Amino acid sequence: MKTKFAHLFELIAGFLLSLLGFSGCREIFNLRAEYGQPHATYKVIGQVTDEGGKPIPGIEVKGNLNYEKDGPLQLMHKTVTTDSDGKYILDSSNWPGSTSATLEFTDIDGEANGGEFESATLSTSLQKVAEGDGHWYEGSYTGTGNIRLKKK
Repeated sequence: MKTKFAHLFELIAGFLLSLLGFSGCREIFNLRAEYGQPHATYKVIGQVTDEGGKPIPGIEVKGNLNYEKDGPLQLMHKTVTTDSDGKYILDSSNWPGSTSATLEFTDIDGEANGGEFESATLSTSLQKVAEGDGHWYEGSYTGTGNIRLKKK
């Protein structure tokens, strides 16, 4: 008998609590319900040339955002290849707080496109170009990463 009563009580209590819970979640202290995580958009634009200033197509560019707040941390992990004008664009929507990016340049096509070039690394600063919306989006940052690569 106790088991039946306990089961009936659980059913009734669950039903009543579910009705009260839905009506009570509409507004709590005038806060808006938001889903997601804080983020910002990042873009690094650049051109890869040889020592004479001629654009180099086919260079692999890896980009990482640098975070120094809680110790060095690198996010973004984007990889693109330069186009026929040696230009590239790295873009990412990521965790906010980065003010610099590290770029790695690697010749992946060997002798094609003007010969073999040495790998290089470049750090570039990121400037805030747009404010956030006051909620999860914290704004937009851009940087420039032009480099001249040396032949091997």
